[in-house]
Amino acid sequence: MPLLGSFFDKGRGAQVALTEFPFLFAMLNYAGGCGVILTFGWFAILVPNYPQYLNRATSIAGVAVFAGFIAITVLSTIYGQAVVDSRFDQRRTPAGWDFFARSRMSILLILFAFTCSTLIWMTGGMFSPFNPFYIMVFTLALTRCKLPHPGTALLLLFVAPFAAAGLLGRFGPNFFNDGVFEEIRKGGAKDLIDYGFALVSMVVPYGSTYLAEARASRQKRAAAEHHENQSVGADEKPGDAA
Repeated sequence: MPLLGSFFDKGRGAQVALTEFPFLFAMLNYAGGCGVILTFGWFAILVPNYPQYLNRATSIAGVAVFAGFIAITVLSTIYGQAVVDSRFDQRRTPAGWDFFARSRMSILLILFAFTCSTLIWMTGGMFSPFNPFYIMVFTLALTRCKLPHPGTALLLLFVAPFAAAGLLGRFGPNFFNDGVFEEIRKGGAKDLIDYGFALVSMVVPYGSTYLAEARASRQKRAAAEHHENQSVGADEKPGDAA
């Protein structure tokens, strides 16, 4: 278990303080939300033009991908709020909260890597328009999370399923006949999707960073105000009883 051991090793990732994790969870929240939107966009654009693409395999895989991205969005919100509240929560020690944040971040990154790789497999493998999106999230995770520094475990985590998705899309079992995908590749809809998703992959890092910083700041203010209100209420109770 050396890979998981190093991935959860807070000592090797000590460059990231616990106070930064609300922002990092917010970033993953927006990455999950973008995954939902982009996946919906793929089906919304492609299926009307190529109804033969929609079969039992692509339907099941599509539902699984949607569920994965939604889980990332929901869980990142829960974990991020838990870390914000950790300043006032004594149920865990500081070391316990540190491990909580790093382990949950690792779990979400693993979930993203496998969810997005499945999406890449079902949308063409090496020719998938979601490749830039996947690389964008990996770059953000590598530069911001550093779990652990310099990121060997993170590199292996993202490269392994990405390589598998590409190879399966090229040489392995496909979700549809090769003729269907060749028709999609030659059509105008695929070019529109490729170009549009490449643009989105450049805009998303800026937008998600901006929104994540604002969200993390709001969470911290709200938690501080809630704790202050509880403290005031606790101080007033003895006087009221007298």
